[in-house]
Amino acid sequence: MGNKMKQNKYWEILLKKHRDKGKDGLTIPFIIGSQNYLPNNSYKQNISELIYDIVSSNLFEICIRFCMGTNTFIAEIRKERNVCYFPKINNNEQNKLSVGIYHKNDFGESIKELIENLIEKFQNPIDNKTYSAEPNTNERTAKWNKFSAEDKIFIKECFK
Repeated sequence: MGNKMKQNKYWEILLKKHRDKGKDGLTIPFIIGSQNYLPNNSYKQNISELIYDIVSSNLFEICIRFCMGTNTFIAEIRKERNVCYFPKINNNEQNKLSVGIYHKNDFGESIKELIENLIEKFQNPIDNKTYSAEPNTNERTAKWNKFSAEDKIFIKECFK
């Protein structure tokens, strides 16, 4: 009896369905917050566990890049045109998680440094349960909000 959630990880489902809608990626807080809508799931991944899970995935490559639309970083199924580098894991090469090349100085050479920087950028919105990024063009940053009704519908549809 194949449980669909076991075959595809929640973040793979979200990113794929988001791409199917013709959209780019999702923020790390959005992905983390979506776990609150998983059926029968008491355990929730944190940023570090999510990143290590992505690195060990075998479905597709994920790219973390800056999104001009939301004024923050998103994770997306990598597009051909994304110019990226691959942070090393324990000094070894990996090819499942890439980062926009222009942000190498922001995120570092290793998965460990990447995680530390993602936690620094995104732990506060996650702790505040403000998972959804709204563009704040004046400040050139994201304004973090609770999930909208539209966000909740999208997430629940993904996990059906």
